Amino acid sequence: MIAPFTTCPRTILGIVGVLYIVLGVFCSLDPMKLGEAMGYSFKGNGKIEFVVIYGGLEIGFGLVMLIAVMNQVLFPGVYFMTTIVSLALPVARIWMIIPGQIEGKMSSFLMIELAILAALSWPLLRKAMTQ
Repeated sequence: MIAPFTTCPRTILGIVGVLYIVLGVFCSLDPMKLGEAMGYSFKGNGKIEFVVIYGGLEIGFGLVMLIAVMNQVLFPGVYFMTTIVSLALPVARIWMIIPGQIEGKMSSFLMIELAILAALSWPLLRKAMTQ
C-alpha cells in the first residue's frame, strides 16, 4: 500500500473528500434543483430518500476521507475503500450506457467519476511500477 503521509495521495483523498462534501451539502440544501437536473421526479418520500443518499451518504463519505487524511492509521484502509467505490460507480454507469439507458448529464458524471478513479489509482500504479 502507499505510504500514509506522502503528500500526493493525501492531497488526492482530501480533494475527493471535499468534492463529496460539497456535492452532499448541495444535494441536501436544494434537492429539487439537482434532482430535476438529474432526471428525477420526486413523489411521496422520494425527496427524503434523495437527501439521505445523495446528501447524507456523500457528506459522510467525504468526512471519513478528510479524517483519514489526518490519521495515519485510518489512511490506507480509507484510501483503498475510496478507490474501490470510485471503481464501482463508473462500472455501474457504463453498465447502463451499454444498453443505451443513459442520457444528458449522466455522461458528464461518468467523466467525473473516471477522473476521480484515475487520480486515486495513479499513486497506487506508480508505487506498483517502482517495486
